[in-house]
Amino acid sequence: MSENSNRTTNLLITLAMPAFLLVAGVLILLSTLSMEPELGVFPRIVSILMIVVALFDIVFELRKQDIKNPFRNSRVLMSMVYLLVLVAYTYALPKVGYIISTILVSFYTMYVLGYRNWNNMIISAVGITAVSFLIFGILLKVPLPTVFLEI
Repeated sequence: MSENSNRTTNLLITLAMPAFLLVAGVLILLSTLSMEPELGVFPRIVSILMIVVALFDIVFELRKQDIKNPFRNSRVLMSMVYLLVLVAYTYALPKVGYIISTILVSFYTMYVLGYRNWNNMIISAVGITAVSFLIFGILLKVPLPTVFLEI
C-alpha cells in the first residue's frame, strides 16, 4: 500500500468518531428546536458542546503531520466479545440479580485485562460488587434487581 493511501486510510479512521459526534450534535440541536425553551436548554448546551469538541478534534487531526491508525495494535475481537458480555449482563440482571451478575462481570473483566491472581480477583470482584451495592442500592436507594435477597 502506498504511503499516501495509507495516510488517507488512517485519516478516515481517525476522523470517523469526530464526524459521528458532529452529525449527532447537529441532529440533537435540530431536535431541540421543537422543544419548549425551558425544556430544551440542557440538550441544546450538550449538543453545542458536542459540535464544538468534534470540530476542534477534526481540525486537530487534520493539522497533524503523522497520522497513525488508532486501531493498529488493538484487540478488536476481544472488545466485541466484551461488548457481548455486557449485553448478556444487561439481560441477566433481572433474572440472576445484581449481586451475582456484577461479581461475574467484574471477575471476567479482571481476567480479560490480564490479572491471574485468583484470590485477589475473587476478593476484588466481591468487594466491587459490595461497595457498588452499598452506594447505589442502600445509600442512594436505586432499585437494583435482587433475586435472592429481599432488600
